[in-house]
Amino acid sequence: MGELMARAASCGIQVVAETHSDHVLNGICIAVRSGILPPDDASLLFFERQEDGGIAKIEAVSPRIDRNGRIDQWPDGFFDEWDKSLETLLMPVED
Repeated sequence: MGELMARAASCGIQVVAETHSDHVLNGICIAVRSGILPPDDASLLFFERQEDGGIAKIEAVSPRIDRNGRIDQWPDGFFDEWDKSLETLLMPVED
């Protein structure tokens, strides 16, 4: 799906998608690395919820994909479900 979106974007189609899928993100990163999509044509937004004195605020963080398909910054909570699940699975079960 990520590669399909990247191919559409490389043809000048603006694609806006909301996802929690690392497969979609990885497909876009691989498409950038493969030269299907220039890195400047890929834009990511991650919305971080923060509390300030009991008031919830949302901050938008925009990680960038470089020409090697790597993401330059990895905000807390950004596609971290695999790490959380792996940590749980690797913990010994207490009797």
